[in-house]
Amino acid sequence: AGCTFFPMTTMHSSASSASATSAHMAAAMSSLSSHGSGCAATSARDAGSFTGSGQEWGLGSSYGQPPPRSQSLVAPVSASPSGGRSLAYLDPLQQPGGPKRALIVGCDYPGKVGTLRAGVADAQQWARFFTKRCGLSEHDIRLLSDDQALIVQKANPECAVATRDNILRGLQWLIAQSAPGEQLFFVFCGHGAQLVAEEYAGQRLCEAAIVPADACEGWDPSRPRVISDSEIHRALLQVPEGAQITLVYDCCHAGRPLDRSGLDFLTEYVSRGRVDYDKLRGHPVLPRFLELQQWKMRPLGAKASGESRLRCRATQWAACANAQFC
Repeated sequence: AGCTFFPMTTMHSSASSASATSAHMAAAMSSLSSHGSGCAATSARDAGSFTGSGQEWGLGSSYGQPPPRSQSLVAPVSASPSGGRSLAYLDPLQQPGGPKRALIVGCDYPGKVGTLRAGVADAQQWARFFTKRCGLSEHDIRLLSDDQALIVQKANPECAVATRDNILRGLQWLIAQSAPGEQLFFVFCGHGAQLVAEEYAGQRLCEAAIVPADACEGWDPSRPRVISDSEIHRALLQVPEGAQITLVYDCCHAGRPLDRSGLDFLTEYVSRGRVDYDKLRGHPVLPRFLELQQWKMRPLGAKASGESRLRCRATQWAACANAQFC
């Protein structure tokens, strides 16, 4: 397995025999590397120069416009013949997709703490990138968001919401039936988070996590419904040798979900001071991290300190280093 992490301001090769899809992606990213620490979002925005209208992904002229302060994410639920919810959109058996497929998640958190303006738009542009530059079809891409206008367009809208459960289901759609020679992509555009996992002698070590649309809607506000590095890592362990997966994190605290030895995936706590997200709403640049004072320490499980290596080739791109913001 060849596993590589790098911020998007640098370029490294993670495998000696990259496929045409990875080559297209790497070349496009490399050409955008001069844009600075926020170039993951920049690369997605620049994808708008590709030919085609992009209407298949709901692209319009409202990029960068603030979402409404209050927006319901309750989508109509279609019933399956058995009376339960239809999850075919994220079912790897019913709709497996082709040998090149991508799960793309974009969150703006409308009406919530830490509202963003471009997470969903970036995700839409990534969808265009994969169709226009990498040759993926619409059936090979799953786009999850918290934009109601996009959600209601789906045949199974309840499956298109970027909730924690749906993102985890989407990961299973992406990897559960993976085989040698396949190219898999996971793109997340939204908030990252650091969760204190270990604390001793005044030092705090954190596990990184991505923040779904419903992260703060759990029964316990001190335990956010985030998706941790460890959960991503456990999912990636299913990808077989000979397959290749690329992760693109357009968020702060991208973490280390690939190979791990001991607790090397933990990072030192980065103090952001007291962040007033309400005051930040009108700021032209919104950092992509979420940290709330009520969040409690999240200790690791007993098995977290072991060595665990992926069987597949894996590469992770990140918009910025852990101590930076993007």
